[in-house]
Amino acid sequence: MVTVVVLAASAARVVDAPLHLLYDPARLRFADAFEGDYLNRDGSGTVFLVNGVSRPGDVVIGIGRVNRSRGVGGSGTLCRVRFQVLAPGVTRISIGNAMAWGDDGALIAVSGGSVDLSVP
Repeated sequence: MVTVVVLAASAARVVDAPLHLLYDPARLRFADAFEGDYLNRDGSGTVFLVNGVSRPGDVVIGIGRVNRSRGVGGSGTLCRVRFQVLAPGVTRISIGNAMAWGDDGALIAVSGGSVDLSVP
């Protein structure tokens, strides 16, 4: 198993941060995902939805605060995603489509990234 940690950082006050996590389904299989502490660290309720089964190679993650009038800034862990290793070698995991909204309703610019993993 390998775990990918998705981090978030924003000066703006975020209420929603959905994303797609892309991977090679020939090398990895989605196992599960867990919410991080970024959007709920102040005790606010959140919604965390994950679909890693419908489209192999694409984990769809929806995460947002229930109270949309007060966002959270700073940095932290947005989520953790675990994969089962199917084939050894180097594989890339990357952030696909990702968005974020502030508590003022404005769209916040998001920069994604990728990581190359050497899986045993």
